[in-house]
Amino acid sequence: MIFRSLLCNVVIGACLFAQGPGSGNGPGKPTDAGNSGKGDTIQWITTGSDIDQALLKTGKAKADFKSRVDLEDIQVWLTPSLSDVTPNPAKFAKITKDNGLHYLSAVAEPSEHTMGGTLHLRSGSDDSRSYAAPLPLNIKVSGGNGGEQPRADVTDVVSSAGNQKGSITGGQTIYVLGSGIGPDKPEGLELDDHGRVATYLADTQVLFNGIPAPLLAASGNQVHVVVPQGVSSDSTVDIVLTFKGAVSTTVTLP
Repeated sequence: MIFRSLLCNVVIGACLFAQGPGSGNGPGKPTDAGNSGKGDTIQWITTGSDIDQALLKTGKAKADFKSRVDLEDIQVWLTPSLSDVTPNPAKFAKITKDNGLHYLSAVAEPSEHTMGGTLHLRSGSDDSRSYAAPLPLNIKVSGGNGGEQPRADVTDVVSSAGNQKGSITGGQTIYVLGSGIGPDKPEGLELDDHGRVATYLADTQVLFNGIPAPLLAASGNQVHVVVPQGVSSDSTVDIVLTFKGAVSTTVTLP
């Protein structure tokens, strides 16, 4: 593998971390009744394809959703590949349990290329906890790049220490394997504006229960990732990868 020699076998105290961010008993915390911590607290009513078609046809769309618990300070977030789509509102101060449908509208700037990524409803606090399953959006605009939407196929997830499969834990480094999941020319890690390892590298992003993961390296068939600490207390983890707007199927691991 291309990056086995790069930061290979580095495990950042994987089994020594206590519960990650997001534990507690405040509104909308993962320990609340009805909240499994894996992003199923808020249920999407509108489908991604409905939003895609509306944005493509009119440049505007509405996304309905409903929550199973009372929540506060919920942020609307889209992957960087959907920077041309603006949500309104960008944040909900409060969402009430089973109190009818809530909705957000999205406005897309005119584009001549296919746009794709995922829409999230997550905690506005530092833990970035995702309360809804990522909603894939693929707005297939004609012209520009043209052709079919590229595919991002994830075939396997293994640890970088011994290539073992199975459960993962916060702080562990892993390889996401597949095809069309990163750039043709391998790219090494970059630092963001805060001096931290970037979570968006060469148009690639990997989300764990909606939390962006630090990326150590990326290529077309392998992405080297650090599992975010925020999933340490979760029983299962949903992994979704995006590359240049293409969204992979979800891989669920213990």
